Amino acid sequence: MTTRQLQSVDSGAAAGPQRLTIAVLFTDTEGTAAALRQAEALARDLNLSITLLIIHVVPFPAQLSEPLVSRSFLEEQARSLVAGCQADVTIKICICREKLDAIRASLPPRSLVVMGAHEHWWQSRRERRLARTLRRHGHQVVLVKCGAATTFGGADA
Repeated sequence: MTTRQLQSVDSGAAAGPQRLTIAVLFTDTEGTAAALRQAEALARDLNLSITLLIIHVVPFPAQLSEPLVSRSFLEEQARSLVAGCQADVTIKICICREKLDAIRASLPPRSLVVMGAHEHWWQSRRERRLARTLRRHGHQVVLVKCGAATTFGGADA
């Protein structure tokens, strides 16, 4: 049975999950779709739920209450990404100022995070750097090639 839940979070603070969850961090549409496929396979094998975490940074001088991209657009984008998933998926949208602070506030300690990244190093530099940072904060991170269901990268990926 597939569950679609949508939670909007304004400041990056989110309540902890009720059961073990795989966090899929939105990177871009193609990468996130690949990460969702990998997370779905892991969730099925380990009986876990999936949370799709979309972090939208609102730069100054814009108000947090008035993001440059509408919340309804982000919600529709998230729904279209999870439409084909058979696993239990919760969508969390965080509107914030600082991406890393919002991610850290949204993830429970020692989370399993799945992220999509492009195969070429120059395309995936940002995702690899974020993965290293999340690992330093105690999370387990799996980088997934766009368009493939296999992971890549080493200990410093």
